[in-house]
Amino acid sequence: MFDRFLGKDNHYKSILNAWTTLEVLSLAQGKWQDACKQAEKQAEKQSNKGDLDVILLPDKSNDNQNNKQKLEDIFEKRKAEQEEKKEKEKTTEEKSVYYRIPLGTLDLDSINRILECIYKEEGENRLFSYNSCVLAEIIVDENGHIDNTQFPQGFPIVISSLAWGLVKLIQYNKVIKKLSKNAALWKLARIGTNLAKIFQQIVIQKRFPGEKECKEIKYDSSLLWKKYVTRMSNFSLETWDKEKKSLESALKNKMHNIVKGRLTQDNLNTLYESIRRFLDLDEIEHFIKEEPKLEQKLGESKLIKPPYFIVAMSASHEDNETDTGEIYPWMINSFYSDVITRTKNALQDKNASPLLKAYLKQGISASERKPLCIEEKEGRDNLIKLLAPTKMPLGKWPDSQPLNLMQQATVNAVREMGDTGMLSVNGPPGTGKTTLLNDVIADIIVRRAEVISNLNNPSDAFTKNQDNLEGNSDFYRLIDSLKGFEMLIVANSNEAVENITKKLPLMQSHCCCDLEYLREYAEYMIKGGNPKKKPNLKEKVNGEKKDCNDSSLAKKNGTKEECWGLISAPLGKRENRQCVAEIIESLCGFDKSIGEPLNKKKFSTDAWEKAKSNFKGIKELIEYEIKGQTFLNGLHGANGAKLEADLYKPNNPNSFINDAFFNRNKEHPYKTIPWENKKISRLREQLFKEAVHLHYLLLNGASSEIKKNGKEIISFLKKSNSIKNAEERLACLFLIIPVLSTTFASAANILRNTKTAFLGYLLIDEAGQGNPQSVVEAISKAKHVISLGDPMQLEPIVTIPSNLVKLIYKSYHIDESIFKDTTSIQTLMDRASPYFGRINGQEVGIPLFVHKRCKNPIFKISNKLAYEDKMIFDREGKDDKLQGHSVWVDVKTDYNLKSKVCDAEIEMAMSLIKEIYLQYNELRGHVFILTPFREVATELRRQLKALISGEIALFGFKLQPSSHPISEKERQKQFKQFIDKTLKSINIGTVHKFQGKESRLVIFVLGAQGKKEAQKWAGGKKVNFLNVALTRAKEAICIIGNCNEWIQHESFSFVKPFLTKWHKDQVVADKERIIVLSTRDPQNTMKTIKG
Repeated sequence: MFDRFLGKDNHYKSILNAWTTLEVLSLAQGKWQDACKQAEKQAEKQSNKGDLDVILLPDKSNDNQNNKQKLEDIFEKRKAEQEEKKEKEKTTEEKSVYYRIPLGTLDLDSINRILECIYKEEGENRLFSYNSCVLAEIIVDENGHIDNTQFPQGFPIVISSLAWGLVKLIQYNKVIKKLSKNAALWKLARIGTNLAKIFQQIVIQKRFPGEKECKEIKYDSSLLWKKYVTRMSNFSLETWDKEKKSLESALKNKMHNIVKGRLTQDNLNTLYESIRRFLDLDEIEHFIKEEPKLEQKLGESKLIKPPYFIVAMSASHEDNETDTGEIYPWMINSFYSDVITRTKNALQDKNASPLLKAYLKQGISASERKPLCIEEKEGRDNLIKLLAPTKMPLGKWPDSQPLNLMQQATVNAVREMGDTGMLSVNGPPGTGKTTLLNDVIADIIVRRAEVISNLNNPSDAFTKNQDNLEGNSDFYRLIDSLKGFEMLIVANSNEAVENITKKLPLMQSHCCCDLEYLREYAEYMIKGGNPKKKPNLKEKVNGEKKDCNDSSLAKKNGTKEECWGLISAPLGKRENRQCVAEIIESLCGFDKSIGEPLNKKKFSTDAWEKAKSNFKGIKELIEYEIKGQTFLNGLHGANGAKLEADLYKPNNPNSFINDAFFNRNKEHPYKTIPWENKKISRLREQLFKEAVHLHYLLLNGASSEIKKNGKEIISFLKKSNSIKNAEERLACLFLIIPVLSTTFASAANILRNTKTAFLGYLLIDEAGQGNPQSVVEAISKAKHVISLGDPMQLEPIVTIPSNLVKLIYKSYHIDESIFKDTTSIQTLMDRASPYFGRINGQEVGIPLFVHKRCKNPIFKISNKLAYEDKMIFDREGKDDKLQGHSVWVDVKTDYNLKSKVCDAEIEMAMSLIKEIYLQYNELRGHVFILTPFREVATELRRQLKALISGEIALFGFKLQPSSHPISEKERQKQFKQFIDKTLKSINIGTVHKFQGKESRLVIFVLGAQGKKEAQKWAGGKKVNFLNVALTRAKEAICIIGNCNEWIQHESFSFVKPFLTKWHKDQVVADKERIIVLSTRDPQNTMKTIKG
């Protein structure tokens, strides 16, 4: 299990091996955990509510089985009910049903105790936020048969790596104990120095010798190695990826031998016993018996339970079915263990990624690091050099806010990276990380347009496939000079990646009405596409035919604003990949239902030449103007401000970044817009527009080459795992859509069959929330890596106790001050970045300080809570319609709550939502309802759905006009669609779901009354959680919860001096103030909470 410190690159291997161990012992939190929790509640008769259709099975250990049916009876009953419903509704529509069946479950609290016993360490942390996990999953059809045709890679069986890894650790622990107690072995160890050293390593340092060390032993010890050391090497958790295949294969064979036709209750019990044997689960129970203290702690807890429930599913459910009808297993294990294995293999190559090595190296040397701090001379000198006019990018995102000092320094640093490099950006909420990212994207597109402008013909961008790519001689490769500009944004969740790539194409994002790039395709992408019913090029709106790029049609299709172009698109989940595949199909002319194919408009050589000429002309003009700025900067130091004023009247003299600047701007230099010049800004924006137009003409002129590549790109989007030489398909896709985004997990599938360092730019968003191992493969595939994050926002989700994480890192001799449970992508990127600043006393990447999002008191609370009052407020002058104040609604209730849900708090939240829809239309769609806890979020959604159903007219429901009478069935259908749409418009979820998003008003429902441990988790010493919740609100926040309880915890105590407290009865009498539309002076309401 533990690493061998041999070889030059061993340190990298140690880190990756430690991460493999962590991943094997981790659990993918998802639907199986929800299903287990729901089954537990149903078994205890606490509740039958839940989002999943969970059916309990007979349990041999429980006599009360009156209401439980055997597996085969369930199949029969459900099928009969389905037929009866079909007959009653007189429909021919086929709704296929299938079943997900867990082959037993493990008690996670017991596992936590066992791991603590193995590592001789006790802690208060739970292993998981759930009570149990499944041992394995199988899937059967509606008749209980194994249907191989429905599954993408044959019949799926997924086995828990946690169960396997736990057994390995117990077996390892047993051998260590035997070794240390065997006097004969220790006597033998003293015979020779080498053997003694090796035994010391095994027993004390817990690491295994390498082969070279074994060969150095000068006497016959083969029996010893065979009996102990060789056996110990089999306990390595790093072998999971190899062993799981043989385990799953053996279980498949066993199942096919057991299950003849329909799966029965007896078959299921036999399969459960088989998996217990395959995983040696008896070892766990033997271990418990050998540890009296452990057995006493566990008491009557049942560590391993046989199958006691199944989950019925509909094959039409969007989370479980692809466009081809294939069904995938739910996640049981971590995404990343196989990714780490591939990365370890890649590091052995002589062409291994230098960026990956820098990332794993725990930072670069001090001599390579440059401070960007205005408090010290070296930092000021570095800023002056970095902000020199000649470093200014030629492209600029149109009509975006001008970049301040550190934002512009960041964009310039990206341009300065050269052929390869890494850069980290640290910015609190509202400091413009996304804004500067827009300018980075604009500059990269302009740089690719420079290459395009030197092509004689668009077809020169491609070269005929010489290597016969997978037998396809018709594939056209993109020329090398047009590669290296690919931009892939990765983040922790689909919501996070869509947050950026679905905003970039919107007209609202830059108000550029004269810019267009595949507009109708962008609008199709924004609404998420529709695999079953694609829009026509012409659709009727109010009886008239309208073009797809008409803004009214955009609104009809669900887009709030008109799009300008397909500059970006999200991948990640299957629906997104399918949507992009459909866009490529239509662009290539295979399916013309979305928009015009690329070859619809005849290519014009004159337009091509004119576009190249315009681009080059504007570029030369910008370069001329920048030279003028450089000249003025040189004169400034010698000739003073008068010459500046004479030569540079249209500009702000205080924006010259040189020695004199820092003397003049001592108060707020970070607010300054460097080299403020409206003329150059307009030219840079125009150059970006010309660059986009040049890209479109290239696609139009090379439409035949792109069409021949289209099928290969579509095939890759649908089956990225199995496609070889994927970088060529991706290069062509990035030419069409310059910016793509995906999740960390999906990036592993997209990039797995690509070459090292083929990707131009990897942009990591919300990097402080990502586990460091989640991007190792993505980093190895990139030429440039840029991370954006904030160490004071949400930390990575780690499902293993912090003390166990610490011990695993320690066992691999890894620096525990850097590598711990809170270590994130941002942590390692900060250390690998050549530029750094300081926030909260620690060195971070390039820091951003100027905050433009939140009103006071939200800004003041966040600044004091998380940033030592270092952030600079820059929101004055903004037109806010909310003129009131933020409040805390104090709700107290009985402590006899079985869950974290407090009905009184949820009732208050619903009353506020109702009041908003009654009186304040401008707030509709601008409210987030957040909570720390998933079960509270679930109940909030349920209560909101009930509120909408009961007050349907209040929420704006109207039957769609029709020329014929509307049937009851149609009315119910419209009713359901409206409820679903309204639910989506009122965003409800946990704080984790909303990182990176913002809204005018946030209602923060705390819950967990009387539950100190839960309150401590959300509001203890770590301020990250509360900081994220607060800073989602641009104008006001309403906290609902037991004030006196929550302010006892350190984070929430910061809120006390800033928010007015209202009791529940006051709120009911004075809702207007709570909805913060009061005209009262906010300053007069900042009262200290009393009582």
